[in-house]
Amino acid sequence: MNIEFLLVFIIPLAILITFSFAGTILYLFPPKKINSIYGYRTHRSMKNQTNWDYAQKLGGKFIIVFGLIIFTIQTILGYFFSNRNLEQSLVIPIQLIILVLLLIIKLIVCEKQIEKFEANH
Repeated sequence: MNIEFLLVFIIPLAILITFSFAGTILYLFPPKKINSIYGYRTHRSMKNQTNWDYAQKLGGKFIIVFGLIIFTIQTILGYFFSNRNLEQSLVIPIQLIILVLLLIIKLIVCEKQIEKFEANH
């Protein structure tokens, strides 16, 4: 197995599987009570039980969707680098930066949704 195959397919696929699994577990089996171990835990989500219940389902959905987005972007990026004879050592740091940025975006978007939910309830 060469490094190109690893960069283009295996790493993004591992991220997709991990995010899909975590999101599905959180969506299907959300924690019933506010806790500091398991679930979508932010100040706003832990503010009260209503926010907590809403945030768990929402967080699960967002984890799955962003996992698919990360997989798509990283696969395209890896494919682009491997087919253009570009510096392979740049792929993993760029993939990591994209992963962190998308997780920050996920957090911001999810928190805005919880804020809207809280304002309506």
